[in-house]
Amino acid sequence: METFHVLLFSHRDRTDAIINKYVEKYKNSGEPVTMDVWVSFIIENAQDVIAELTQSGADVFHEAITNGINLEVEDYDAIREVNLNAASKYKLELKSIYERISAA
Repeated sequence: METFHVLLFSHRDRTDAIINKYVEKYKNSGEPVTMDVWVSFIIENAQDVIAELTQSGADVFHEAITNGINLEVEDYDAIREVNLNAASKYKLELKSIYERISAA
């Protein structure tokens, strides 16, 4: 039987993988490194990034129910924090790309 902490760490690993997938998708797109391409990438992928992060959090809830784990308020907050940390990481990665484009 899995514990909440195992589920939470799994969620964190999935969110890290999601962010890395989209950063690599941009870097390996083969498109010219321009502001227009960067903006288009963000617009085209924002909904998918949010959906994947949300699905990962929902998976934790489903797995907890399946495993008979009673979630406390702090557990819900921890799941939300993992998602917010992933979103923050994505924002920083996008900002870093923007700064490189702006400096060029």
